[in-house]
Amino acid sequence: KPALFVPGQFMELQIPHTQADFRGIRRSFSITSVPGAQQVSFGIKFYTPSSTYKNAMKQLTPGAEVAVSQCAGDFVLPNNSQEPLLFVAGGIGITPFISQLRTMMAHGEQRNIVLIYAVASATEIAYREVLEASGIQVVIVTPGTVGALPASWVHIDAARADGAVIGKLSGTVRG
Repeated sequence: KPALFVPGQFMELQIPHTQADFRGIRRSFSITSVPGAQQVSFGIKFYTPSSTYKNAMKQLTPGAEVAVSQCAGDFVLPNNSQEPLLFVAGGIGITPFISQLRTMMAHGEQRNIVLIYAVASATEIAYREVLEASGIQVVIVTPGTVGALPASWVHIDAARADGAVIGKLSGTVRG
């Protein structure tokens, strides 16, 4: 049975495991799939070393059952599809936007969206293929060079997307 959610929401997953760390057996993850799909996907980054929770998650096998504590969140798109939007994300924080963009593409919906996406390096751009396919304007904020980017994308050489960096965008983005 498909999970019921709105693009931009998250799910809290329970993965019981022995010797859980102080954070316990629950974590919340942004959903990256389209509502109504048979499979629900999440954006998850694994660090080394990983927490006991993520180590237990890595050991799950296909078909394993995972309890969902809640599906929630109000970080959803406005109903007015004509309203211009500015998305700002850093690193894996891109994930709530991915479900929104995938859903828009699945329904053939166009919105005026500019994404400012700060990453540590060009190799850290998550979901690049989704961002490219969506057709939204993307501003990559990362120190140094980024290599080849789609023609509509802009690169700003900076360590973070602060007010000064965002101020530099005036006149360089559409909308």
